[in-house]
Amino acid sequence: MTGLVVVAVLHGLADGLLQPAVFQTIARLAPPTRFGAYLGVQTLLSGLFAFAGGIAVGWSFDRGPSGAWCRRSRATPAHPVPRSTSSRPNPR
Repeated sequence: MTGLVVVAVLHGLADGLLQPAVFQTIARLAPPTRFGAYLGVQTLLSGLFAFAGGIAVGWSFDRGPSGAWCRRSRATPAHPVPRSTSSRPNPR
């Protein structure tokens, strides 16, 4: 539980530092008549990729303890990885 709290705090600090920097960059570079559109696109993309990243990480964790990408990288024809190496039952 302590690790989760530490990661959440670090994520919050990073997001708190990144968002104002992105906003200031948009405010400096966007034409005054298009500022709202630029900020809207940034907000859309930020939310979309945050959502997609959460889905991808959840999917990876559901694939097993080492994640989907790590397991595939270790698989070879001579040493195939079992279909399910997770200790949790697979609902599918």
